[in-house]
Amino acid sequence: MFKNYSDKKILTYEDFISNDIIILPPNCNLDKKIKFDLFINARSMMEMNFDIIKSYFNFIHQYSHKNSFFLNINRYEKTSVGDSIRIADYPYDKNWKVIVSKSSFNQKWIHFLLTKRCFDNVAGNIGEELDRIKLIGEKFHGLHKDYSPSLVFLKSLIKKFLKLLLLDKFIIILGNILFKVSLKLRNFK
Repeated sequence: MFKNYSDKKILTYEDFISNDIIILPPNCNLDKKIKFDLFINARSMMEMNFDIIKSYFNFIHQYSHKNSFFLNINRYEKTSVGDSIRIADYPYDKNWKVIVSKSSFNQKWIHFLLTKRCFDNVAGNIGEELDRIKLIGEKFHGLHKDYSPSLVFLKSLIKKFLKLLLLDKFIIILGNILFKVSLKLRNFK
């Protein structure tokens, strides 16, 4: 846990080996000998700006070994940070072999990409796959417009106003009804 880490200011290789579960925030100092078998990012890189995505990829590249896996489940395009963040543009290095690459089940606007680390130039095919993902993703570009930062404040203000006017329970019931209707309309296409 973080309190254990804060004493040494580093997660040592010995600490890593002697613990079954380690829970730390992402900006901790790790021993360079530490290597992870599996990295997972499900629906959160699409919420980050590209500089933060690059730092996560630097971390993944540094702390992976020749048989590490990376499961990446993110939207083809997301605009919540002001720019278009596209999974096809994520900064994979050339040392990844694609194991599974397909649209997510029942969420065609999200891509499911499982890769395995490899240092064999013949096996590393991530570049070709990212080109293919870019083509698949083009039909989703611009479809999922997210709130611009200026509208987030307005949304928050309206929500507070409605809470003052209406009972919280009524808002929850109304929200559930609208959510169910929106799901039906989304699948109606």
